[in-house]
Amino acid sequence: MKSINSSLLVLAILALTSAPALAQTKICLVDISKLFKANSAFNQEMATLKGEADQFQMKLQDAQQKLTQMNEQLRQLDAASPEYKASENEIAQQSAKWEVDRRSQVRDLMQRESQLHFKTYALINEVIKQHCAESQIPIVIRFSSEPMTLSDPETIMQAFNNSVVYYDPQRDITNQIIERLASAAPNQKK
Repeated sequence: MKSINSSLLVLAILALTSAPALAQTKICLVDISKLFKANSAFNQEMATLKGEADQFQMKLQDAQQKLTQMNEQLRQLDAASPEYKASENEIAQQSAKWEVDRRSQVRDLMQRESQLHFKTYALINEVIKQHCAESQIPIVIRFSSEPMTLSDPETIMQAFNNSVVYYDPQRDITNQIIERLASAAPNQKK
């Protein structure tokens, strides 16, 4: 009987001492999308990739026009002539070459974009980790601070899918992380 009472007393003390600790657990929020949008290095590199993609798209359009011209010239030839067969082979080879180039370029751009997102996300996580260690924040939850707009159905769907229904704006550390990222930016040229 005495051991049961002792056990109950220990459990009661543990419950009473852990309840205030749980009540004071500091949980903060961060808007990762906003961090990416505010990251000038990320945005510059994305703009460079987009510029390369646009230039390549223009080359593809030129190639498509050349193929169209070659096909027009092919139609004017006699289908039984050797020139027709040579022209047809050249069109097939050029078409295949441009398709291989297109796939290779798309794959390269997608890989570089993926690496950029990975590198930026790793940097953001490291800055969040440092901030949380200094501020003694044990938990950070990702959320979207984007407000719902009746004219934009996408924002409404994002709000429905947001895990956070309500938050105290003081718990949002996004702007503090943006400031830290901006001050770390000159040191990140690798």
